[in-house]
Amino acid sequence: MKPDKSRPLPGWARVLVQSALIALFVLFAFWAVYRFQNKLAITSLGASAFIAFGFPAAESSRVRYLLGGYLCGLAGGLLCSLLCHEAMGFHLENAPMALIGFCALAVFITALLMLGLKLQHPPAAALAISIVLDPKPLVISAVMLGCILVLCAARWAVMKLLGSRLDADGA
Repeated sequence: MKPDKSRPLPGWARVLVQSALIALFVLFAFWAVYRFQNKLAITSLGASAFIAFGFPAAESSRVRYLLGGYLCGLAGGLLCSLLCHEAMGFHLENAPMALIGFCALAVFITALLMLGLKLQHPPAAALAISIVLDPKPLVISAVMLGCILVLCAARWAVMKLLGSRLDADGA
């Protein structure tokens, strides 16, 4: 007997499933990112998991926005990291105000790309900052891209399995 994908799960059952999915992905994110000691990157992934599984019908939880927003965050973060760390030689300990400026510029570029390309996913702005602050921006970028791809695949699989059952409205 196949599950009825058209009826939403009862209130607490739906909340329990959504919370478990969020927690499982955050556990995966910790496993993947923690060795780099980049807590902002983990936070960004946790917020994305909350959007993807907590609000599965929301526009910002769709794969287009998850992946597109993160690609914009990667572009803004890598560009500013290159400018900050390579071209100008700034590091946190000897030019904190300049580093803060490059972080703000990374958020500006990320927001400009996301809004201009209509790929809004707010946690991607935090990703841009985490890349600028990371001593190995290419490595953390590759790991984060892998993590968001895993999140997109997990969301797709859950939506195929449960359909609109995770949607509070059942729509």
